[in-house]
Amino acid sequence: MQLSDPRSSRVVLVGVGRYRSLPQLPTAVANLDALRDVFTDPALWGLPPENCVVLADPSAPSMVDAALRGPGPATVRPDGLLLFYFAGHGLIDPRTGSLHLAVGDTDPDGVYATSAPYEWVRRAFLDAPAGRRVVILDCCYAGRAIDGMGPAAVIDETEIDLTCVLVAASATRAALAPADEPYTAFTGTLVELLRGGLPDGPELLDLGTVYQETRATQLRKGRPLPELRARNGGELIPLVRNAAPLSRPSPVPLYRRTPREPRPGLVITGTAALPDADLSGTTLAVLAYDPEQGALGIRLGRPVARPAADILGTALARALPGVELFDGGPVRDVLVLLVELAVDPSIVPWFRPILGNLGTLPPDVRPDIAARVVRRAWAFLGYVGWRPGQLEHEIAQGGFTVATRTLRQWLGLPAGPQATTGPSGRTRKDAGGN
Repeated sequence: MQLSDPRSSRVVLVGVGRYRSLPQLPTAVANLDALRDVFTDPALWGLPPENCVVLADPSAPSMVDAALRGPGPATVRPDGLLLFYFAGHGLIDPRTGSLHLAVGDTDPDGVYATSAPYEWVRRAFLDAPAGRRVVILDCCYAGRAIDGMGPAAVIDETEIDLTCVLVAASATRAALAPADEPYTAFTGTLVELLRGGLPDGPELLDLGTVYQETRATQLRKGRPLPELRARNGGELIPLVRNAAPLSRPSPVPLYRRTPREPRPGLVITGTAALPDADLSGTTLAVLAYDPEQGALGIRLGRPVARPAADILGTALARALPGVELFDGGPVRDVLVLLVELAVDPSIVPWFRPILGNLGTLPPDVRPDIAARVVRRAWAFLGYVGWRPGQLEHEIAQGGFTVATRTLRQWLGLPAGPQATTGPSGRTRKDAGGN
């Protein structure tokens, strides 16, 4: 995927540091200049300055509305990127549970009347002709606007159809804007990555890579972790060129130093040597691997206590009786449907094999087809991604060990061959493997 045409793209940056009735966030405004410099830098992207709207310290909601409905979003073209960024306080309307973006004159006791509804952002994006759409929110949600309301509630409110949303929601001002730092915590990490690049990373820094790297940095610093809401490949949207130089590869091919190649079906367990401590002790299965594109996997053993119909829809849930739901990883809004086929895989064109008759089907598979071809199914909400070379390196450095249990054992399947129905209706054997 290439960078969006900067001439066809529009960026709206909003930051609020001065508040009349809420804690002050002075570094929120400093974020704006830093991000504008990144996006307009010809070496990184080259967005024309006139295509970048910067709104610092708006006092009234109407000022945010004007920025959203002004020449920026309205003039973006299909081959361009529409990006909206907000740094400041986020408030939850206690009556509706909807997210609002606080401006300078916002009264926390009158959220609905004195702040900018996030719905305005949603509408502006849904109306825009942009082929790529990104929202980045760096919010402090004002000390729990509703008692017991956590960052996840703010994040859940941000979803927009056909839009990739990256959210850092902090519970306190101290977490959002650490003392003696020029930018807010998350945006500072973001700017550092976009400006300095990622050594040995991809040529372009896409949202998935940006999310993984900022999350790892925030985790190391003990700060609130960002969340990514991406649909239809939105995590692949590139933001800037990678500014870091690519070092020369080791004269010894990496795969020679890797205990086992991260082939599909491999089960691995994270160790304390991983940079991302959140994966330490976690068991994962590799579902897809390409040395040029990276790897994709799912976490194992984290069941989700929700009805299958809530995720799959009633018709598909009924077509897959006994389907189990699991938390597959931190990249949300991606559903991985892992299945064991009851028929010959060669007659199911949408099936992506992993081990014999074990593989994945698209989550929008027709229920009547699923009922005929699937023996067992497991649905994973989210996934774990590795950029090219990352997983191989982490295995070689001892960050992951090969698990003793096979993927089939994790799923409660027999280790031996499984009988399936071939095109002629006769049964055949598929290799079970590990």
